[in-house]
Amino acid sequence: MTVLIIGGSGFLGAELLRRACAKDCDTAATFPPRRPAASAWHQLDIRDPVRVEAVLTAVASRAVIDVTSGGADWKVTPTAPSTSP
Repeated sequence: MTVLIIGGSGFLGAELLRRACAKDCDTAATFPPRRPAASAWHQLDIRDPVRVEAVLTAVASRAVIDVTSGGADWKVTPTAPSTSP
């Protein structure tokens, strides 16, 4: 089973990836600063519904974990997931 971690380059996302890779779980993640060998990485702006759909289709994961945070762009956290398909 592949798990897609949106926000995989953040603090929480990186920890989730580390733990999933340690358990040999197939993973995919977005916006990497480092790319663990066990993960497939996809560039994603969660505010772009067309790109979200493309990543979801490409990954075909059975689970999606969204651990994005707004940081400097607070609009990402409360509004982006609701604008995606």
